[in-house]
Amino acid sequence: MSFREAMLADLDAFLNVDEFATIREFCGVLLKVSYQFYRDAMSGRVADDYMGLHGDHVRLTFRVSDFLRKKSELPREKERVTFRGKSYTVDHSESEFGMCRLELSRYRGRKG
Repeated sequence: MSFREAMLADLDAFLNVDEFATIREFCGVLLKVSYQFYRDAMSGRVADDYMGLHGDHVRLTFRVSDFLRKKSELPREKERVTFRGKSYTVDHSESEFGMCRLELSRYRGRKG
């Protein structure tokens, strides 16, 4: 068995909802996903120091084949998508070994 074949066989371990993943809606499709919200240095500074722009960022990982059963293609960079009912922009998209990794962001004005 090649390394690639071993990785593809182990995808269920990475997306086990009892340990690492959860089921969430992404672009109208319920998927097993692993995700993490984060702040980069710039968005954290802007949100904390100014009464202006506030950003949400999320890294999202899911199995390519699960998504492509419902949609014709994977999201591309700069494309608008929905995750957990909110609109995001795809900042980075890559897929390999049967998994898709996306970095999403959304910005909004902060009231104050």
